[in-house]
Amino acid sequence: MSQIHVICGTDEGNVSEKALALYNQLKPEGGDDFSQETIDGTVGNAEDAYVVCGKVIESLQTLPFFGGGKTVWLKNANFLGSDRTSEAERAKEGTEALMACLEQGLPDDVHFLLSSSAIHKGRRFYKFLNKNAQIEVCDKPDVGRDGWQRDMMPVVRNKAQELNLTFGGDALHVFVMLVGVDTRQINCELEKLDVYLGDRREVTEQDVREIIPLS
Repeated sequence: MSQIHVICGTDEGNVSEKALALYNQLKPEGGDDFSQETIDGTVGNAEDAYVVCGKVIESLQTLPFFGGGKTVWLKNANFLGSDRTSEAERAKEGTEALMACLEQGLPDDVHFLLSSSAIHKGRRFYKFLNKNAQIEVCDKPDVGRDGWQRDMMPVVRNKAQELNLTFGGDALHVFVMLVGVDTRQINCELEKLDVYLGDRREVTEQDVREIIPLS
């Protein structure tokens, strides 16, 4: 099992949910601040990206004083794609330094988790990850493709079940058509329906149309 874990994709809400669940699974049981660290990867410029990579490297190389495992999460990294910041030399230098650190291998019981909405597949960093990491991709379905609504229905149904909500009649189909494929938006609208319904648990088509605005 690899000690490097990557969750990425265009469905930012799903990426965040799965990354948090994996982080909680990986971090040492009963660990303290020295055995787990989350580093915010959302930056505004290339210099900040370089600094963040340095923090990750330092954290990976700093083991808990009393021994034991460690998990480091680079969360929501936004400098690994093809945008202007990601293409800047300083950001690339930081990424190359992080890759060099990972290439040396991680100490036993140390895990690195990376979550990002975009990782450029043409870069050496992605090719390294593709070869050495466990990668889970969470992309939004293509709404230009026939059948995307059908793909989204079980996703919405499962999330609704977490709130003990069910859909009656055409309510699920209408919900999917109005909300689309964004996981964060789906969660938000389901929470609004949950509050709106009170003790009632079955969502009707009328409920959906009253609560969810036409976009």
